[in-house]
This record gives sequence, C-alpha cells and structure tokens, in this order.
Amino acid sequence: MLFGHCAAGEDWETSEKQQELRADTFCKTWLSDQPVAVPITAFFIPNRLDPRMWRRTSLKAGIIFDRCRSAHLVPGVNSMVEPASYVRWAKTALKKEILEK
Repeated sequence: MLFGHCAAGEDWETSEKQQELRADTFCKTWLSDQPVAVPITAFFIPNRLDPRMWRRTSLKAGIIFDRCRSAHLVPGVNSMVEPASYVRWAKTALKKEILEK
C-alpha cells in the first residue's frame, strides 16, 4: 500500500513538506481497521530532483516521484490528446467499477 502526497510549490526542499505525511500515523488516526502491511510513504514533486539529492530526500519523504518519473509511468499520455478524452475515459472506468460491485 502506497500513501502519497504532493508538493506543488517551489519551497518543498526547504519546508517541512517532505516529512508532512506519515502513512503509519495516518492509518492509526483515521482507519478503524489497520492495514496488514505497513504502508509506504511517497512524495510527488513538481520538478526534477537533482540525483545528488535523491538519497537525502528519500530518507525524509519516502519514494520520490519527480515530474519525469511520474510522466514516464503514465501509459499512453500524449500532449496532443484532448483532455476531455481523459475525462470521458475516467467516467467510463468509474461507472464500470461501480457496476461490477
């Protein structure tokens, strides 16, 4: 289980944002049934992370998803595709999920 949070501003390196989400504390506070596996913390940042900062940032924030990694992991994303087509796809997927339950 992965719990992630985002940093959208430019101050994420100097702020406490890196350590803001503690997945285990979140589960203990908000979930009546605790997960069997220990959740992993992830941190999504809006720009590229300098490779020299990777280890230090990961120790504080968990698994790092910088802009390039996040974009690479999205299958079939094409900047020429109209955003409305993604909205239609999401609505269709959600309807299908609801109907299957």
